[in-house]
Amino acid sequence: MAPSTLRGIHQARWTTREWENLLSIHAGQGDWIAEMGVPAMLGNYQIGKDSVRFEPRFPLEAGVHYRAVFQPGRLPDARGAKPAPILSEFRRPSPAATPVTVVTQVYPSGALLPENLLKFYLHFSAPMRRGHIYDHIHLLDEAGRETELPFLEIDEELWNPAMTRLTLFIDPGRIKRGVKPLEEIGPALEEGKRFTLVIDQATLVDGATVLEDHERQWQFVPVDPWSPGRHRLLVQTTIEDLAGNNIGKLFEVDLFDSVQPRLTNSTVALPFEVR
Repeated sequence: MAPSTLRGIHQARWTTREWENLLSIHAGQGDWIAEMGVPAMLGNYQIGKDSVRFEPRFPLEAGVHYRAVFQPGRLPDARGAKPAPILSEFRRPSPAATPVTVVTQVYPSGALLPENLLKFYLHFSAPMRRGHIYDHIHLLDEAGRETELPFLEIDEELWNPAMTRLTLFIDPGRIKRGVKPLEEIGPALEEGKRFTLVIDQATLVDGATVLEDHERQWQFVPVDPWSPGRHRLLVQTTIEDLAGNNIGKLFEVDLFDSVQPRLTNSTVALPFEVR
């Protein structure tokens, strides 16, 4: 910036409002015209040797989108037609999320397992916390669909004294012949098919949901920007349209068509990746 311009700003002894008319910083709106209608970020303005510097009152938040708007037509020596505003967008990068505790080993470790497998042993690099473990452990089939209730969910949870090894039982009712769970739901593991045991790395993503277009559209907006990596959207199969059709099955079924005797999954998993 020209020295004469900086001298003019210094001599004007601007108020905070006048400074904001020249240079304003806004967060999270995504539309600079809309942002001009809301209060600018609080902070101090300083005149340097060849520039104007803005120091925010509070530190910038990681992952938040910011926009700086500079109005050259507001300079003391501006003449004639007002030039267009100069915009600059920036975002402070989010710190890399490094898990404190990781899964170090899963037994059995073989790629080929029997259909009547009874249990897994999950080993962790540090002590874990008891409670709600079955909300974070999933068995997925080849299509990424979650197997319904594959594990024997024991309230006391089978941890070793150091809380670093969990014994995870497949529900015996999904293995033993002649019992109802096997006959009605089917086996948790099936011969000739590929499955994936998934241990969640983090808890649920916090955010807000909105129903739009007369309940025909569902939208989820996370509180924080999506972190890079793999995510899964779990959809309850009980969600239905006005005619009673849901994700699990149609309300009206042709009686001449064969009907699947086993229960459908209670959720459908839709994997996606953020880069």
